[in-house]
Amino acid sequence: MKDEIRSFICIEVKDPEAKEILEEIEKTKHQLKLSKAKIKMVERNNVHLTLKFLGNVSEKMIDVIEENILNKIQQKSFELEIKNIGVFPSLKSPKVIWIGTSIGSEEVIKISKFLETNLSQLGFKREKKFSSHITIGRIKGGEHIGHLVSIIKNIKAKDITYGKIKVDKILIKRSELTPKGPIYSVLKTKVLDEE
Repeated sequence: MKDEIRSFICIEVKDPEAKEILEEIEKTKHQLKLSKAKIKMVERNNVHLTLKFLGNVSEKMIDVIEENILNKIQQKSFELEIKNIGVFPSLKSPKVIWIGTSIGSEEVIKISKFLETNLSQLGFKREKKFSSHITIGRIKGGEHIGHLVSIIKNIKAKDITYGKIKVDKILIKRSELTPKGPIYSVLKTKVLDEE
């Protein structure tokens, strides 16, 4: 329907707070591009950690989610460490390249479970298994995959810590698809209480 909004719930990884992390991610993306594999990289200003993809929903439903779910998140603000690299579904057949999380992952999983449980009561499909990650690229086609995989293995062996962010808000964002890539805008914000 025309008035539906393509949207998702997320944690932002944004300038200026995450400047150093984003610069390190840009370095990783540059290394990955050297493989010559066809990768659609996530733009620096679009980097985020998806807690739940909502799909196309009405503005009214966004308000219902804010009032009955988003505003009821009890989690206090916390630090989230951004660390290491991986792929989905496997190194044999990589489709998505991601950066993981370590310290703070339990809190992210707790928020995700809360969202899943409550959104399923509103008719949203439950995800199979949540994995705390930040997508940085999507692989398009199968050329140069061997070279790409060896670069990913080298980066993974370095066990890079990109840094820490303070998670103090959860957002519902609109995703507007354009030929140049998605444009994200904030629809709703839940500010987490201080620790």
